[in-house]
Amino acid sequence: MRLFTVGGYILESEELKMSDNYCDNCKKNVPIWIRERTMTLKYGSRMTTYDELYSICQYCGEEVYDPKVNDMNVERRAYVLSKAKDAK
Repeated sequence: MRLFTVGGYILESEELKMSDNYCDNCKKNVPIWIRERTMTLKYGSRMTTYDELYSICQYCGEEVYDPKVNDMNVERRAYVLSKAKDAK
């Protein structure tokens, strides 16, 4: 098992095999690239930033939905929000 770090996330090689994602723009299953972006969350009057992963089509460059990436981002947002609550 190989481990990779992408945007602060540690992913196993199996998690990176995400080549069956459907691209709405290309109208077919396509290979993807995983990228990182900084997002801002507002909790009450507090603003906090965190890094989020997203996937893009290797053919057209449009963002493609990937359930594994989405699940990782949901977990990350929940963690960031819990830290923002604790910092009150």
